[in-house]
Amino acid sequence: MISYSISYESITDADIASLEELFAACFRQSVSKNFPRLLREKHHLMVMFAKDGDKAVGYKVGYSQHHHTFLSWLGGVHPEYQGKGIAKELLHRQLKWCTEHEYVHVLTEVRNIWRPQLILNLKEGFDVIGTHLDPEDHTIVCMRKALRVHPTH
Repeated sequence: MISYSISYESITDADIASLEELFAACFRQSVSKNFPRLLREKHHLMVMFAKDGDKAVGYKVGYSQHHHTFLSWLGGVHPEYQGKGIAKELLHRQLKWCTEHEYVHVLTEVRNIWRPQLILNLKEGFDVIGTHLDPEDHTIVCMRKALRVHPTH
């Protein structure tokens, strides 16, 4: 049975190690040496894990970009667990969390080669708002979802 957990505004060394392991498994590359520092510098960091027992099998990381805009920054599911609805559940839980915390928009960027993520985002109501090239000349698709919430402040 898959369980889900969210941590907000703090991240442990164990969480960072789990993210590094999952990133390597999902994308077959290592995170940058600056990854722990980058995580700790994010404003209102939100980290969510999907776990099978004690094993982290999926993750979603985001942070507050502006007062009412949340940036869904990183996410992935271990290849052995893909196709089981974990990415969709992580996204649903992240969007619910964003709504509960009065964010108005969620932004994300996806490399064009990650088609399943693009399709999931489109199915979940994200709009394409632009594209650009990353330093390696991969097309990056910029997406935004408007949440049905009106900030109280």
